[in-house]
Amino acid sequence: MRELLDSIMEIGRLAIKGGPVLARGKLIGVGEVINRLDRSGFDESDPELLANIASDGTTAIDTVRLCRVIQAEGTGARGDTIQALAAAVDAKDPYTRGHSERVTHYAVLAAEDLALGKQERETLRRAAVLHDVGKIGVDERILRKPVALDPGEWLEMCTHPEKGAHMVEHIEGLAETRPAIRGHHERLDGHGYPDGLRGDQIPLGARIIAVADAFDAMVTDRPYRKALGVEFALSELMRVSGTQLDPEVAAAFVRAFEAKDKSLA
Repeated sequence: MRELLDSIMEIGRLAIKGGPVLARGKLIGVGEVINRLDRSGFDESDPELLANIASDGTTAIDTVRLCRVIQAEGTGARGDTIQALAAAVDAKDPYTRGHSERVTHYAVLAAEDLALGKQERETLRRAAVLHDVGKIGVDERILRKPVALDPGEWLEMCTHPEKGAHMVEHIEGLAETRPAIRGHHERLDGHGYPDGLRGDQIPLGARIIAVADAFDAMVTDRPYRKALGVEFALSELMRVSGTQLDPEVAAAFVRAFEAKDKSLA
């Protein structure tokens, strides 16, 4: 939103200045700043406030537009729309670029080892691609923050499973992905979010995505640390199985990964 702020050149009793509003690098509108309600002049404290307002407004507009895109499918979501939504998340959060694709690959590996049926695997694949779609509705400043989030920011980040589930719940061809999307941050011990589910209360698809998500988070660079080793990540999956992760799913993923992907890691 710096383009918008840089366009505010006049500081005085009345200023009418505008600038482009960008989402994911594309123009979606024009923002205009007029004046304070009390008609007092702008001062040095205003740019940060205006940046916050612009960022929040852009997030809201972009989320509504993307929801309309998937709702327009009507007779079922096409693969290109699903991929476009995943790309939108990656574009908004550059530190996780490619994350959805990798998580999908890992989730399918585990599903094959668990001998899930063809339709179950397809639903899981779609859910894995879209598991973080709710991040479209999270402030970019939180997604891109290079240090630990404060409590308020963490609460905002924790809304993304609910937001994602809401985005797909009325879309034919995607509605069945809702439980896995909503539940992929639940923990087996009940200390996850958003619903505090435990054990078998957590949908199987969500338990599979949780393992794939955790593995990819460990083996890729994050804003606050470098990637961890593959061997460490595999052992860590097993260490937290039974508390954070489903032991059967974690073991299935480790078996499948070691059999098919380890030489590529």
